[in-house]
Amino acid sequence: MESQNRRDKKYFVLGVGAQKAGTTWLHSYLSSIECVDLGIFKEYHMFDSMNIPECKYFRSDYSIKSNLKKLIRKTTNRDYYNRFQFQDCPDKYFDYFAKILSENKSITVTGDITPSYSGLPVECYKDIHDNFERRNVKVKVIFLLRDPLERCWSAVRMHRRGNKTNFENVDTQLNEEDALRNYYKTRNAEFRTRYDQTIQNLEAVFDGADIFVSFYETFLKSGTGEVERLAKFLDIQYTKPNYSRKLNVSKKNDNISDELKTEIVMHYSDVYRFAFDRYGRDFVAEIWSGAKYLI
Repeated sequence: MESQNRRDKKYFVLGVGAQKAGTTWLHSYLSSIECVDLGIFKEYHMFDSMNIPECKYFRSDYSIKSNLKKLIRKTTNRDYYNRFQFQDCPDKYFDYFAKILSENKSITVTGDITPSYSGLPVECYKDIHDNFERRNVKVKVIFLLRDPLERCWSAVRMHRRGNKTNFENVDTQLNEEDALRNYYKTRNAEFRTRYDQTIQNLEAVFDGADIFVSFYETFLKSGTGEVERLAKFLDIQYTKPNYSRKLNVSKKNDNISDELKTEIVMHYSDVYRFAFDRYGRDFVAEIWSGAKYLI
């Protein structure tokens, strides 16, 4: 009876980040579960490309024009073609996921985990909610948070590695400290790090029971019970993950000054204080090392 009840509940997972907070690990874990089918991408970049100016790179028309060398590969690759279709006709996006859930009775969870969705406006979240509701699909939101200082620093290291497109325009010619100093106040950094604003926007549309918030610092650790909590949230059978598997981790090769750390933490002081109020000061201060730089 319990397994039957699970099959009767079908969800679309809206993964909204945060960037550099374990979303690749989350996607890998969910994809390993039999009743989950997340489709052809981890990140569909459907809504950020159309609603966030800094994400225009992910628009199909912009991507083609600015990446002519990749044009042939992309336009002959069916997966990329589907992404372009979704952006040109949003109904196809919603229909695509609804079809995944309706065509296979054993599939109960599908979704789109695109970290930059953290910067979407309330109206866009409402549009997502309403479009899936019209298709009798319930949206479940997942948002993983990370110490704002560490998130910004990790993003800079990622772009400095040079093995991914530098879509945040991090100045890779600078040393790590100067690159981070230039980055943390940019719009790209802001909308990916202002967790308080993201959560407030989400709660303006979705019921609290349909929003799962966890922390990078605890979600990826054995013994915290966070993945078990996620399984319950999605009404899926808990499967023990491989916590030792690390994905997209950028090692720290350089240190940064306490002065810059304090500067960044104070810039995002509202985020730290929001987390203190919402999730407990002692808990957050313990897992977010940047909290000690609050003045």
